[in-house]
Amino acid sequence: MKTIVDMGRRILATLPAAFLLAGLLTQLSSAQESPDRYDITRIKAAFIYNFIEFVTWPESTLGKKPLIIGILGEDPFGDAFAQVEGRVVFGRTLHIKKSQRLDDLENSSILFVSSSEASRLGSILRQLETKPILTVSDMDDFAENGGMIELYSTDVSGETKVRFEINKDAADRGNLKISFRLLALARPKP
Repeated sequence: MKTIVDMGRRILATLPAAFLLAGLLTQLSSAQESPDRYDITRIKAAFIYNFIEFVTWPESTLGKKPLIIGILGEDPFGDAFAQVEGRVVFGRTLHIKKSQRLDDLENSSILFVSSSEASRLGSILRQLETKPILTVSDMDDFAENGGMIELYSTDVSGETKVRFEINKDAADRGNLKISFRLLALARPKP
């Protein structure tokens, strides 16, 4: 079974940095011919981890603080992030933090909002609207409702692929800069 680190290493070894995410999209989406929910979840975790490479947070929020991927609500990832916990990324130690309470995760750099939080999504996004936290979810209409990146699964020639949609306006309000390379790979949800 491939881990997110193994997938990332294989991509880094074979592709120049400019095509890192394009390779991630291709290799992860076709990792298995008939991926089950567990594989799709691991692929989504790999996307979230690799988004770090393509987002710039305001200098004032970084310092030497840890880089935190927060998971709000029920954790759909299981051990998918285990291989990256404690790694140093851009000089910052990466941690995965999980909570049912948004207040516990407001120091996150990336916040995955689980579908278990759908009933309070509006409130969550209003609370985070101007904060430099990259919000990500796989909830339907997440980007349309003010989230920054929505992950979704789609059928392409009989294979399940993971794609993402970006709400650049939401990222701008949070003072986050998303690389043009990532923006170019985003696709509106069909």
